[in-house]
Amino acid sequence: MSEQDARSLSDEALNERRHQVVRCRLQGMGLKGSSVRCGLGLTAANKAWQSYQRGGWQAVRVCRSGRPKGSGLRLTKAEQKETQRLISDKMPDQLKLPFALWTRKAVAMLIKDRFAIALPERTLSDYMVRWGFSAQKPMHRAFEQRPAQVRAWKEQVYPAIAARAKAEKADILWGDEAGVRSDDVRGRSFAKRGSTPIVRVGNKRFGRSIISAVSRTGGMRWMVFKGALNVRLFKRFLARLIKMAKRKAFLIVDNLRVHHAKALAPWLEAHAHRSNSSSCPAIPGAQPRGSGQCGLEEERYGQASCTQ
Repeated sequence: MSEQDARSLSDEALNERRHQVVRCRLQGMGLKGSSVRCGLGLTAANKAWQSYQRGGWQAVRVCRSGRPKGSGLRLTKAEQKETQRLISDKMPDQLKLPFALWTRKAVAMLIKDRFAIALPERTLSDYMVRWGFSAQKPMHRAFEQRPAQVRAWKEQVYPAIAARAKAEKADILWGDEAGVRSDDVRGRSFAKRGSTPIVRVGNKRFGRSIISAVSRTGGMRWMVFKGALNVRLFKRFLARLIKMAKRKAFLIVDNLRVHHAKALAPWLEAHAHRSNSSSCPAIPGAQPRGSGQCGLEEERYGQASCTQ
């Protein structure tokens, strides 16, 4: 039997192994052999044998001191359950607490307001660990997101676009725009503790924008330009996209004003045989992985914040 630390055993398991050690000793086995056979350390096995020698079988059984695990808690099970529910489902400001994120101090104030129980922060740390909560960096998610609208678009509109593209033997492309600055430092670098890495950047700042179209197989076509996107630039991108396309393309874009401008409609009608534009809900985070914005996010954070 493999040796196990007696401190990690329950009282019942420890007493059983102590009795086994005594039986082995009474049968003439040595202390070391009894220890190995019964899975107790040499010191624990020796203590069991000495206890038997002093008081017989009654002395072999031990009852360790200390209160039972989980006893002495100031919050009842119902209060703990309610606190966990509030932390999981709400943010502090939604409960009229002067905090934007959950901290030990915020949880302490919540418990005091709800149950009139004041708990120190150190005690709250034990509660949070017991409940399975850990301190984590929040994910950014736009307030304007409308999950129900996105789900309806995915389940109703997109299948119709996919069916039409298949019938017309056309490609489906996802359009997106992004921007980058010359003084924007992206990514992480290893360095000795206390020595922060330095990236040299120029004093003259400039920025560039990129518009891209990503296919369902991951192919990406893009164009770099200065300033903000307007109808003229969007038409230029579409014209270049059609020029290099081997067959008709369905371009899915968000609800940016430029994408459905009135000045763009005549051009789209004139090239309807080669391209078709469709808008998905203008909800941040709805771009497909691999788009320009997602690519820049991957470079900066290591994992894109956009969803598939």
